[in-house]
Amino acid sequence: MIYEVAKIINLTPQLEKPVGIKLIKGTSEKIYDNYHDETIKAFGSKIRSEYGAAEAGLIAFECPQGYMHINSENVIVEIEDGEILVTNLVSHSFPIIRYKLGDKISLAPEEFRCNCGRQHPVILDVLGRVGKKIIGFNETYPSLTFYYVFKNLALNSGIVLNYQAVQNKKGFVLLKIEQDRLEEDLVSKELEKYFKNDIRFEVQYNVVLHAMDGKLKDFITTLD
Repeated sequence: MIYEVAKIINLTPQLEKPVGIKLIKGTSEKIYDNYHDETIKAFGSKIRSEYGAAEAGLIAFECPQGYMHINSENVIVEIEDGEILVTNLVSHSFPIIRYKLGDKISLAPEEFRCNCGRQHPVILDVLGRVGKKIIGFNETYPSLTFYYVFKNLALNSGIVLNYQAVQNKKGFVLLKIEQDRLEEDLVSKELEKYFKNDIRFEVQYNVVLHAMDGKLKDFITTLD
């Protein structure tokens, strides 16, 4: 919603932009990299990430340097097979111990020290949900493969895209992209690198991704 409001402000010159905002906090949904372009233009600030869960409370928060520091005073974070396990240290009436949130994450090395001066451990990235599978004609792929496809486009080619993948049939995926049809060949090549010819993609551009009827999901599947 922060991103959608920012877009409206930026598209409406007669609106007076808010000033003096000290913090914009985003939580509950994925924050795409190019959300920040719109919010900086509209509000003078990027969206700072908060990572948490109802059962575990606040797990990590983004510092001024852009790193997600674990709230070590309240939680213990572990990784098992790439999946986050959270122990809530302040939930006394109903203990939450090594709770599986269902997220794949990556942690910074123990020796990593952030320039902000905070000594808390750092979550480098929340990669995606555990368990969801993309089903090709012959193989299956973890849903976070899409994360790597679009991360590579951003890092290697400077192309930042908002996306949502939908699968209702084996071997076929509808890929919705919010931006214009730019560098289409690069998108196709990146998809081919991971999926070869095992999945046929229908790519739609200029699509409104968020129906505002729940959380925005980057991968939706009706297949078991």
